[in-house]
Amino acid sequence: MSYANIVNISCVDKTEAFCRMRDFICKRNGTYDYSTTGIGWTLHDSSYAVDEDNPAINDWFVIYSAGESGDEDLYFRFLWMSGYVRIHGFQSWDSSTHAGAIQYSTSNTAWTFAETMVPHLWVYGDLDAIAIPINESGDTYARVADFGKADKPWEALDDEVATCSSTLAAGSDVSITVDAIPAGWAVGRELYIRTTHNNNTATVEIEKITIKTLVSLTITADLSNSYTANSKLSDHVGYHCTKSYSIGISNALISPNGVTSSGATSVSYDKTVASTANDPGSYESSWGMAELGLGISTGFFGKYRNIYRIALGALTLYDILEEVDGTQWRYIKVYSNTHYVFKEV
Repeated sequence: MSYANIVNISCVDKTEAFCRMRDFICKRNGTYDYSTTGIGWTLHDSSYAVDEDNPAINDWFVIYSAGESGDEDLYFRFLWMSGYVRIHGFQSWDSSTHAGAIQYSTSNTAWTFAETMVPHLWVYGDLDAIAIPINESGDTYARVADFGKADKPWEALDDEVATCSSTLAAGSDVSITVDAIPAGWAVGRELYIRTTHNNNTATVEIEKITIKTLVSLTITADLSNSYTANSKLSDHVGYHCTKSYSIGISNALISPNGVTSSGATSVSYDKTVASTANDPGSYESSWGMAELGLGISTGFFGKYRNIYRIALGALTLYDILEEVDGTQWRYIKVYSNTHYVFKEV
């Protein structure tokens, strides 16, 4: 588990916050030294007019993670714009051509981050998902960027990734031999197949397929696209990227009905729990924490990792809630007037 966080770093300016989040997420000794305390994503590509210590408008960097499982392909670009930092997800990114393929989240004004801001910075995450609250001194609201892989929406899904080492041509009843068959795979099960290379963005593909036959390590399915060697198959993808500064306003790489880069996701939660278990609950003065699900118009997409919704109550901003097993959660009020706790270690 690579989960780590930095808490309430008082930054001098936007430059310091931009550099700190990059170096902490990538666990590196860059402008700031987080080589032992950071999360562990890879700094995959970057472009600076001057250098990484002095970022400016239109500078950017791309981070990559294979996820906690080692089987994911998570690419996100941080782009410095006047008044904002834009974070965009890509299924793949070619560091030689400095270009990405199948972009998800296209907002031009996603994450409010003014040049004059004196930000306080938090970063929470692991190799699957990151959440970055920021606020300005004296501001009770944090603006949050969140991105990565959502947890599987249903326990019945395996969320295991199988690899096909051979190339595949588009067509009907294509034979796909994989390295292992997850226990939940069966005839009729819907899967997602995606390419994994990052050296030719023109041939990056992803789609939803249905298992037609399954014998030993080989399934058959209809493919709309051709796939290069080492494509990956799973019954859950869950890649999402922020398109605003409020939790849950995101875009998905592929929606539940198999359409890529579509469907703004919206946060949902059990409003009954969130509105009644407050200040504090009746049992042992306990607070309730409600799970956060990402849902879009075509179906349930997944669940947030390491973030819960809580009710408005008598908590003081940045209080810590602690579970019986010692797990701690930091209370942060998110723009506008919604209340969350973030796992803290």
